[in-house]
Amino acid sequence: MRLGLLLLFFLFGQQVFSQDTLRTKGYYVIWDTLKMKERKDWTEHFTSQGAADGTLVIYDQQKGKYQVYNRQRMVDRFIPASTFKIYNSLIALETGAVKSEKETFKWDGFDRGNGNWNRDQDMAFAFKNSTVWYYQQLARKIGWVKMEEHIKSIGYGNKNIDGGLEDFWIKGKLRISAKEQVELLKKLQADMLPFKKEHMLTVKKIMIQEETENYILRAKTGWGEQDGKNIGWYVGYVEKPRKGSKEKQSDFWYFALNIDMDANRPESRMVIVKRVLAELKVI
Repeated sequence: MRLGLLLLFFLFGQQVFSQDTLRTKGYYVIWDTLKMKERKDWTEHFTSQGAADGTLVIYDQQKGKYQVYNRQRMVDRFIPASTFKIYNSLIALETGAVKSEKETFKWDGFDRGNGNWNRDQDMAFAFKNSTVWYYQQLARKIGWVKMEEHIKSIGYGNKNIDGGLEDFWIKGKLRISAKEQVELLKKLQADMLPFKKEHMLTVKKIMIQEETENYILRAKTGWGEQDGKNIGWYVGYVEKPRKGSKEKQSDFWYFALNIDMDANRPESRMVIVKRVLAELKVI
């Protein structure tokens, strides 16, 4: 009897002491050391790219474990900037704002200082080139009511789209954490968001940045300003087909990085993530 009680106390104590709570305004995450590992040794990847502060969350679906650089910033919420285009695209397809990713919007002739923006756009091209005017037009066609409804239905960050229908993800009140980005990407990959499967497949297709015989990298960058700082994002996931798998199964790793970015080094977002993924032998 006494031995059983001691064993129960030991097991309960292990669980209690393996957990901590990370909090930010309106949001918290249970830090479970059995499933989460802090990677302070990734500091060099950040400092070498001039990132004074930042976080990187990587989730290994096969092991069910997270690796995290800067665990407190993992839960801090930031303006999503162009990473929101993943969900803007989904909502546009779901609401019929566009019939497909191939539907073209005509350029209005205004020179925006970017050759890739100064032309007609379909969703695939606009997503790849982060064309702001295209996604602003999508937002107008979706409308405030439907946009807010869908953002709440997927639990996107703080779910606050105040600041203007055309700008809430760039200059408005919408905020999301790196941890929340990863959780949404997991649902997208598994077709578990409240959208039609065909629309999720379309967005997963336009997210592809690299495709090799060994892996597929789907991702989106983001760059916004918050509290006088340039916030750089890089979020996505890597799919690796299992060699010899008759059922064509794949392994998945999800990632979300945000940093206080040097405006002269926007490539630093991708460099940091890809160096860590290479170090982990994911790519």
